[in-house]
Amino acid sequence: MHPTHYGLRGKSLDVLTEKGLQENEERKFTLEGCFPSTNDSRNATWRNLLFPFFWLMKNKSWSFGLLIAALYFLLTIPIISSIDDLALQGEHRFAQITYVATESMLHSQLSMFLVLTTVVGFVFFTETHSNWFRFLMGGIHGILHVLAAFSIGLLVVFLVAHNTTAEAWTLKLPWFGVFEFSLDFRLIVAAILIYLLAFFAGSFIMGLYLLVSLNIFGRHGNEAFSSLGVEDWKNFIRLHINERGDLTIYPVGIRRVPRKWRKRNGASGPELEPDDRRATKAELIEPPIVMKRAATETGVQADPKAEAAVTHDNNSQPKTT
Repeated sequence: MHPTHYGLRGKSLDVLTEKGLQENEERKFTLEGCFPSTNDSRNATWRNLLFPFFWLMKNKSWSFGLLIAALYFLLTIPIISSIDDLALQGEHRFAQITYVATESMLHSQLSMFLVLTTVVGFVFFTETHSNWFRFLMGGIHGILHVLAAFSIGLLVVFLVAHNTTAEAWTLKLPWFGVFEFSLDFRLIVAAILIYLLAFFAGSFIMGLYLLVSLNIFGRHGNEAFSSLGVEDWKNFIRLHINERGDLTIYPVGIRRVPRKWRKRNGASGPELEPDDRRATKAELIEPPIVMKRAATETGVQADPKAEAAVTHDNNSQPKTT
């Protein structure tokens, strides 16, 4: 399903003007109706706020959640590595924790590269023909993801460090009886929690961005509705030509398609029939459109004078003079 609305500040397509036919001549086309209505289309866009839960609807948009969670995890690696420093105690505890986490990220070349890549990537992702809109909306979108990753990493690592101890959660792995590796399970727990929270937070931010982009600015129509995967509002046309050559067009729509089917029992017709009480029947979107047969003949007509002007050359091949 594709949206039929254009956003509060988007470009209106209710009236289209065709120019250049002849000097000072133009034709205007006015939108009489659409299916679904602009109001239904606008309301459907709000479903993007459920972006984190699309996997429950068997929607492939969950793959974005896994991708953005991996990005969040990479952004928070410096915070995870400073888990012991985040268990600081003292009068200025909050200031100490945020300072240590921020300093860890600023001194990590990988994190700073990923921050820059994230912001630039979302700037280029922004659908627009306006450069200022691309940098503004894309920049805000990317910065929101960076701040969300930083906040999630800080919260998770602080909670894990505050409620666990290094001695109880560390496993010593011997190496040839001389050396040993220390496996800190707190890092694993923190990484798993960050990944899970990032899946929902990153998906929600994307859904919010698509909602604002389409309903306000009229952008990202394809992305906003491909993420929804709306299977309703199907529409098609039926054509009928009578014995006089008149054409009647029937625009047909189905607001909600059946989700369940059953085999037809004995009666003639299709093998399957709907078994969904919430499904709606087909209806005319608008009154039938009748196009009368042309009063004059159309097409290419043969000219007797042109046929007489055909001669043949010496090889007996047709030649027109």
